[in-house]
Amino acid sequence: MVSLKEILSKYKNILDGIPNDVKYIPEDGICPNCDRLLRNHPGVNRVLAARGFMYYDEDNDKYIYNQPVRRCDCEYSALARDQHNEMMANLPLSVHGTLPRSFIAGTFENFAERPGAEDAFNACMDFINEDTPPILVLRGPRGTGKTHLMEAVGREMLARDKRVRYERVPTLLARMRSSFNSEEMGMVEERNSQYRNTAELLMLDDLGTEKPSEWVREQLYRLIDERYGVNRPLIVSTNESYESLANNLDDRIASRLFDTNSGKVMQVIMTCSDYRRE
Repeated sequence: MVSLKEILSKYKNILDGIPNDVKYIPEDGICPNCDRLLRNHPGVNRVLAARGFMYYDEDNDKYIYNQPVRRCDCEYSALARDQHNEMMANLPLSVHGTLPRSFIAGTFENFAERPGAEDAFNACMDFINEDTPPILVLRGPRGTGKTHLMEAVGREMLARDKRVRYERVPTLLARMRSSFNSEEMGMVEERNSQYRNTAELLMLDDLGTEKPSEWVREQLYRLIDERYGVNRPLIVSTNESYESLANNLDDRIASRLFDTNSGKVMQVIMTCSDYRRE
């Protein structure tokens, strides 16, 4: 049986044969979250190579493992989380690109500021910095840039590691209706609903353009009322008046979204021209 002294002596001999600059793992080569060795860290890779855990493949310019080593997966977990959150955010691509059928992300940087849109632009910038009430309602005709600004807010909040969910209301209502007739669609809508309810920011675009069933109307009211009641961030866009929303949807929904005296809701009216016709 090999004694502990022999094992330590063998280990010391191995260390003595390793140059000092690759003898020990550098302090910044260990993940502070999981205490595992960081991936793609040059200092860590050199130490592992010196100890025979991996070697450098000059032809392919990369390190290859000889033996399994437990490395940090936090970076991949964070990447997977970010990709999942971006997918579930469901953000549109609201800006026409340079090619005929190309569309790109709408941001604050590529928003075409013009007379009648300044207040909405500033309100959205204030919203992401929590300098407005928790509910922001953008009102105005089609083509004024409401969707672009909502997307810009959503992408900025995603960049700040916030969970975001964008819903175009007519599409949302159609999904709700179809979930009654399809088990598969029901499962998809259940997943979307769970994410929608837990998102730190919910955005409802194009509210009030159709009259839903009583059940769907009730679900939509509960969605808005829950955020209204606990002051959770919500952005709504609509081109409807109070009376129109009350008639087409529910007077309770209209009451919540037009309640600008409670400190819960801020309304901004966009009066600029339709950019699609310019």
